[in-house]
Amino acid sequence: MSGDFAYYNANVEKVEESDCVCRAISLGLSLPYRSVEKMLDIVSFYYGCDPLQLCCYHHIMEDIFGFPVRYCYDGETVGEVAELYPNNKVIIRIDGHLTCSVHGVVYDIWRCNEKEVDCYWII
Repeated sequence: MSGDFAYYNANVEKVEESDCVCRAISLGLSLPYRSVEKMLDIVSFYYGCDPLQLCCYHHIMEDIFGFPVRYCYDGETVGEVAELYPNNKVIIRIDGHLTCSVHGVVYDIWRCNEKEVDCYWII
């Protein structure tokens, strides 16, 4: 398998639930988990979007923080993208999931290293 993996659960209640957007963005941007939740709520209200969907959180990544999105077209995996950026944090999107790599290690509640990436942001 490509890339290293480390279990990471930033959920304040320590439950494993579908809060991957908050986990990945809070780790990638070094922001408190609850702050990211609030930011997603504000952006979703303003734009009328679901806070856990790409159309909503891309506003945070691109419009608020100014990180350009990069798209994958050649079947790159999470692990491969993580390995490309050993000196950076990278927020990585796969179909229905957001994860984060820090210095080449994928941090998540499950090992998604072999999943195909559609886009990512280098922090």
